Amino acid sequence: MTSKSLYFNLLKEDIKRRIWTLSLSMLVFFVGLPIHVLLRLNRIKKILETVGIEKARLGYASFANNDGIGILLAITAAGAIICGISGFSYLYSKSKVDLYHSIPVKREKLFVITYINGVIIYVVPYLINILIYFMIGASKQYLSGVAIRGAMFAFAVNLIGYLFIYSVTIVAVMMTGNLIVGILGTAVFMVYAPILLLVKSVLYQTFFTTYSAAGETNNYLAYVSPVFAYNQLVNYMGKSGFATKMIGLILGFIIASVLGALLYKFRPSEAAGKSMAFKITQAPIKILIVLPTALVGGLLLMTISETSSFVWMLFGVIFISFLSHGMIEIIYNSDFKCIIENKIQLVLCMMLSVVIVGSAKLDLAHYNTYIPKEDKIESISIDLEYFEKDINYYDKTLDLTNNYNNYIDSTVYKLKNMKLTDIKNTYQFIQYAIANNVDTKKLQHYSFQTYTSFTVKYNLKNNKTAYRRYTVNITDAMDYFNQLYDDDTYKECVYQILSLDKSLVNVIQYYNVSNGIDEAIKLSVDEKQELLNLLCEDIRSLTATEVAKSVPVTELILRLGENNVKQSYYIYPEFTKTIEFMKSLGISLDSSIDTKNIASIIVTDYNYEIEEAENSEDYDSMFKTYKFTEKKEIEEIANALESGRLIYNNINIPSNLNACIIYNDGSEDNEFSSINIEELPESIRQEMGY
Repeated sequence: MTSKSLYFNLLKEDIKRRIWTLSLSMLVFFVGLPIHVLLRLNRIKKILETVGIEKARLGYASFANNDGIGILLAITAAGAIICGISGFSYLYSKSKVDLYHSIPVKREKLFVITYINGVIIYVVPYLINILIYFMIGASKQYLSGVAIRGAMFAFAVNLIGYLFIYSVTIVAVMMTGNLIVGILGTAVFMVYAPILLLVKSVLYQTFFTTYSAAGETNNYLAYVSPVFAYNQLVNYMGKSGFATKMIGLILGFIIASVLGALLYKFRPSEAAGKSMAFKITQAPIKILIVLPTALVGGLLLMTISETSSFVWMLFGVIFISFLSHGMIEIIYNSDFKCIIENKIQLVLCMMLSVVIVGSAKLDLAHYNTYIPKEDKIESISIDLEYFEKDINYYDKTLDLTNNYNNYIDSTVYKLKNMKLTDIKNTYQFIQYAIANNVDTKKLQHYSFQTYTSFTVKYNLKNNKTAYRRYTVNITDAMDYFNQLYDDDTYKECVYQILSLDKSLVNVIQYYNVSNGIDEAIKLSVDEKQELLNLLCEDIRSLTATEVAKSVPVTELILRLGENNVKQSYYIYPEFTKTIEFMKSLGISLDSSIDTKNIASIIVTDYNYEIEEAENSEDYDSMFKTYKFTEKKEIEEIANALESGRLIYNNINIPSNLNACIIYNDGSEDNEFSSINIEELPESIRQEMGY
């Protein structure tokens, strides 16, 4: 039984051995908190002078809470790795191992002593510098309850992240026998899972035309990496799902610390100085490293080869398998002669690599044609990128009044919130997409106005999800797109204004096409409500055909909440109710161009086909320029010009045509740079080859 005095003495002696890490921790936290705050106090002073003490206090609170946690995240991750390796580095020395294990204390107690000191080295300097941060704030009257609560909450989150990374680092130390291999092992544990997912993603993108990277955002394999898991925990602070991730990290650090203690207990003393402490782990670890390394090598060789031949892929995985296997054997045995040791394992690695790339090439799992059975699907989510690519989305889980990170990726938002339950019609659309899917790698640049890609998320009844991405011809699939637009569930997700709390809208602007600027609309409360209601009515009647072929007359910009989160909606000619109401407010939506002072219009045809031709060396042939100076032609072309800001979704306006208006005084105007081919007279279209 270990006496309390002996236990305390061992703690004290271990701290003495690690005094350099304690000093480093104190220094880094001092720079990361008090010094960092002092360097930026002038910013808080300016906030105080412009918007008042409350905003200044919120700004001061951001230095140590989740808004300013980036620098603390880096300190925490690096500190955990340094403390984990340095604390148990004596295991790499035979003489030190003999000394420690000669102490009449159980190994478990020695482990706990070293483990606890590693936590103390992080916690004590952190808390001391938080206290200094509080004192600085109090002296300037910037300290508030928000700052104290935020700093302590961030401390708790960082501590959990530290414990997870620290415990996993210790596991890496226990499994290795010298410092170099220990550092390499730690690096592998930190980044292996994200790298594996990255390799998988690149492999799938290379061979599967329906692969969607959207499904990887929720891949739980990535959370095996403590650094990634910790970073995600920080990103989810204040959001839904934070508690789940916090519990996951707590369980992770408990499992890792228990595993570390068990490995320490059974670690042979003679492992010091060797590459690996446990021989039984050598083969599995080697195979797990060789396989993704070989796949990366094969993908790289195939990519840089001029023909992108699959033969280079096969050569790459075999050759890199040999090299990486040999390098690991050299590390294991500390002998260059061992480069071809364990030939059976080498052949196994080569065969597995070839099987993986071969099955992907042949699509033996039928990945591209996969679709769940109709009766297994609970709901479907779809992101039609082409039709709604200019809509901003805000995260409804966040408070718009005090959070500056309100925007959310459009694909993430739609796939998360859309639940289409009209499975029959949606299923038919997806079956069509599978049968008519196009490989985007084979499409030329100029084809992307003709084709559109969209992402599908299958929400299955067994709580699993599957993601696919399809590319189809817009015109050919228009009936299916219109079918989607007839679904109220789809519309309400895609156009957030339909489900938005209208009281959040504090400012409405419109795009003045003639002047090229956004202008605020002066509205009473009732007028604002009426305008928003009419906009919603028109959106509910909107069809996919109108989105693809109509040219908006203007754009409404909504400013939401205290931070003016922006949402924009095109106003199409078919939005008769909205347009009439705007006109009744005295708003002019006239976008006609006054041609009296125009000297000429220059149209440039940027030929994408020539640009992308492999043997094209004539740069000048990529452009064709047409100059129109006749008054009649100028008027006809001006009538077909559209604002470039309003035509991103239009399939009738070619992206390779650009117009420049030259005025009599020599000035130029590129605001109306897009040309609606349908509005041009036949003679001009023929002249330009359209």
